[in-house]
Amino acid sequence: MPLPKDIVKIAVQMPGAYPQLIDLDQKKPLSTVLKEVCDVWNKSNPDQYALQYADGIQTYITETNRHDIKNGSILRLATAPFWLGLCLQLSVRLGEVPGNSSEQDCVTSGHRFNINTKHNREGVRRDSVERDVRG
Repeated sequence: MPLPKDIVKIAVQMPGAYPQLIDLDQKKPLSTVLKEVCDVWNKSNPDQYALQYADGIQTYITETNRHDIKNGSILRLATAPFWLGLCLQLSVRLGEVPGNSSEQDCVTSGHRFNINTKHNREGVRRDSVERDVRG
């Protein structure tokens, strides 16, 4: 059983849904926490989402900074940055320009393009390396 110091009580928001009040176990991998949050809201593909502070600078939560989360913090379920970048890259390649609500457009576009995220993460890394090499 986790020690109380490893548990942080937080709220997680998502547009159009009631916030979740959760006990964030700092010993669990962030991917497991995201899966649990997504399961409550019936969101498939939890690897397409990230947690982000809802207030202030709205920093994304990572394994590195997750220990900075304090009791009472309010986070939101957001589209993962790599997913947004990938979606925008695909939109440009296909000659489509996302609308003003680019995050939602990208999520919708991503599902329309039937993206395999594991494959595409590697592709984005490879493209970035090739661009760096070519200068």
